Amino acid sequence: MDGAIGRNNPVNVVLAEARDIWPNADQRIQCLVSLGTGLPNVNQFGGNLVQVARTLADVATETERTAEEFLRAHPDLKEQKRYFRFNVQRGLQDIGLEEYKEIPRVAAATSDYLESEGVRVEMEHCVNSLKRGRM
Repeated sequence: MDGAIGRNNPVNVVLAEARDIWPNADQRIQCLVSLGTGLPNVNQFGGNLVQVARTLADVATETERTAEEFLRAHPDLKEQKRYFRFNVQRGLQDIGLEEYKEIPRVAAATSDYLESEGVRVEMEHCVNSLKRGRM
């Protein structure tokens, strides 16, 4: 199924599939990494049918809400440094996934994001979690 149909952030599907494979998946998960495609703009519904339809489409593909709901439902994964969400905070709001010509802008926004001290620390925790999983 295409992600645009309703699974743009499949973190809940991943966890459900892990539970299908391992009965104690919640304890066995060493590291779960969720990669975003950038934070969306906040939209108003608008005054005409086309604007309302666009806003509804944006709401249907909203990935950050899924990430937040997952984190609220599974705070232990975050607290134990077994869940990581990486998502560029600014610079990608007006770039669609199909806009391959915007790769230089995507790369620049991603580089800025990765240079943040908080992101660097989270990446170190993620790497350490992955290393623990191999031992």
